[in-house]
Amino acid sequence: MATNYEVNSTIVDLTFLNENFGQDYDAYSQMIVYFLDQSDEKVLQLKESVQKSDFINIKSAAHFLKSTFNIMGLKSTQSLIEMEHLSIRESSIERISELLNNVVIDLDESLIEYKRILSIITELKNKH
Repeated sequence: MATNYEVNSTIVDLTFLNENFGQDYDAYSQMIVYFLDQSDEKVLQLKESVQKSDFINIKSAAHFLKSTFNIMGLKSTQSLIEMEHLSIRESSIERISELLNNVVIDLDESLIEYKRILSIITELKNKH
């Protein structure tokens, strides 16, 4: 967003969104809504795959979330990268489970934060 209207957060890194969507509040909001809609479902798939030690689906879900988390500035992107690598080697489901806990905590915090940011963007849209 432009300097006067830049949205800030200590929970998520908004660099990508601020640089790519500037004051395009509609696109900014759409990215957040997509993230809010898709992330819970994919993390649920990831949890189920970890419970079943289903390395193929762990890899798939971690890969999808890795890209999404990176764009949306979540701290647990590195955990997803490690999960993806471990699932490719079909090793250490215990470590994958630990990493999943990091991802879930980070996601829960970021969902709350993005809902807050969405309300800020809505206010900014209404002012212009």
